[in-house]
Parts: sequence; structure tokens; C-alpha cells
Amino acid sequence: MTIEEENELIMSICENCRHYDDKDDSFCINCTKVEKAMKKKNQLTHKELCDIGASLIYELYMFGARVVGGHEWHILTETGLRRENPDVFAFTKHQSILIECKASRSDFIADKKKPFRQNPQEGIGAMRFYLVNEGVAKPEEMPDKWQLIEALDSHTVRVQRDFCADKDALKFNVRNASAEIELMYSWLYRKQHNCLPNFAYRQVSVVF
Repeated sequence: MTIEEENELIMSICENCRHYDDKDDSFCINCTKVEKAMKKKNQLTHKELCDIGASLIYELYMFGARVVGGHEWHILTETGLRRENPDVFAFTKHQSILIECKASRSDFIADKKKPFRQNPQEGIGAMRFYLVNEGVAKPEEMPDKWQLIEALDSHTVRVQRDFCADKDALKFNVRNASAEIELMYSWLYRKQHNCLPNFAYRQVSVVF
């Protein structure tokens, strides 16, 4: 098998591993095992958490949109870029949001060790959130200025009372602007070529 043939095979294997697959919507063996294990624990998979995060911005962040003047939010999920690879990234003319989705405790702990978490000014997102399965993380474990969203089920999340608050104290005014520009360019390029990543929209209820 040539390198080109091998790459073509990899690109079409799994929607969960390769995020812009338009050939095969099935899961690979490893992802199927992970999904079955998560279902047994009655917890959501990483893909499901990403869908919830994107749906929250699409549907519920109208609360935040009023704060920034009603500008439309543009959403990217699991971009696959070489730099920081956000699970959910959204932006308007004046604002940007990062949502990191963690299905397990080990994933959450590992994420906090990444260089752009240790040095927040190297990260992206003026406002940053962790979206986790219930019990994976506690509010007091959030890094400075981060907010916690807990998925109670596939349609319900629990948030802190200042969720979506447009407060300077919760914003990262110094961040990696070049990485955000790269993501914005990626969104524009994909929109022009009709290949924006899709997420499974769902109605999400918010409880405190």
C-alpha cells in the first residue's frame, strides 16, 4: 500500500477520530470500545460533550450575545490544527470562547499540564470553560478565570451562577492572538469550501 493509499484509508476510517469525514460515519474499533465503556458508566463520550458545548453557544449563548451587541457567533469543533486544538471554539467580532470537553478525570488532569494551560497567555479564548461529565472536576479545581460546566445528561448541564457573565474578572485579555487568527481563517476557509465541521445540535437545559 502506498503512503497516499494509507492516508486515504486513515482519513475515512472514523468520524470520531477524523473530524471532517464525508465518506464513512462509522466508528473505528477503538472508538466503539470507548463509547460502549462510557455508556456503561452512564457518562457522555467526548464527541457528545463537544456537541453539547457547541449547542450551548448556538442556543444559550444568546445571553452573552446581548452583551456584545448581538453579533453572530461562529463555531468550530475539534479543529485538528497543529497548535492548541480546541474542542469547541467560537468567536464574534469582539469576543472569543473556548470550551474544553473532558469525559474522564484522567483527561481533565492531563489537560491542566499542557503548556498553554500552565501559561494562560499562550492559550486561546477570552472566556474559557471546562465541560465535563458530572463528578469529573470540582469548581475549586478550575484554573484562574475558568468556569465549570457539568453535563448531567445528554440534554442538561449545571453551571455556576455567573455563567456567561461578561465580566472583566473572568476574561483573558492577554492571549495567543495569532492562534485565534489561525482558527478564524480556518473557519472562513472551510465556510468558503462548504466543509465546516458539523455538530449534532441538541436542546440543552441549564440548571444552577
